[in-house]
Amino acid sequence: MVLGAGRRHGATGSRVRRQRQGRPGERRLRSTRQPRVGDDTVAADHLPRRRRRRLQPPRPRKHVWPRRSTPESPRLLESDEVRRLIDEMPDHLRALVSCAAHAGLRLGELSRLQWRDLNWTTGELTVASRRGGHTKSYQGRRIPPNSALTEDLRRHPRNLNSDYVFANSRGEPYRNVRQSLKQAAIRAGIDGFIGLHQCRHAFCSHCLMRGIDPRTVQGWMGHKDLNTTMRYAHVSPDHEKAAIQRLSYDDGHQVDTTALA
Repeated sequence: MVLGAGRRHGATGSRVRRQRQGRPGERRLRSTRQPRVGDDTVAADHLPRRRRRRLQPPRPRKHVWPRRSTPESPRLLESDEVRRLIDEMPDHLRALVSCAAHAGLRLGELSRLQWRDLNWTTGELTVASRRGGHTKSYQGRRIPPNSALTEDLRRHPRNLNSDYVFANSRGEPYRNVRQSLKQAAIRAGIDGFIGLHQCRHAFCSHCLMRGIDPRTVQGWMGHKDLNTTMRYAHVSPDHEKAAIQRLSYDDGHQVDTTALA
């Protein structure tokens, strides 16, 4: 056995720290190796690896990632913009965008929508959460389509080789309609990026601006929490201008300030 090899007896973390502080009267730990930096480094080398890591200063980070900023809310589509966007969509995708704008369906829910989910008798559209295609909340919901959506769904061409409402020529559901939306937005004269999720935002916002109960909108959107529904909501500038006009002090009513004394 070579002298000085292995752990030196008496070398503890507290003793090494005291040596670094330079307290007088402390006995230095002897080592047969040549010191590289100082006696404290030599003494620390005799400690177990786990304890040496505690004594070492923290290493500077090589990569400091920037703090994640809050994403900006997408621009709210006005009512006329939604109608123009739907009108400019191709025939095989017009009803798909109409479902997002008039019923608030997500793209995944639209791709899994089947003809059996449309009940023309009761006038209900069912967003089913079935095996192999669950909704985001794992709960189904029923939405009563309005007259515009009902007309778009009735005029939608049906693929006899598929059970899906929105299917291509091979009978497979559509997964991406971004390019078609982009071209339709250009033809409709709508500036900026337009995604299918903006149609869902427009559905939620315009429902709330028209005075529909938030709890009802929450059920249509498929949200578990009402706060999520309210975060989706945006108020258009035209709605703000119309709302402020409701405030008037010329209705003949006066406040009795003496009653407050």
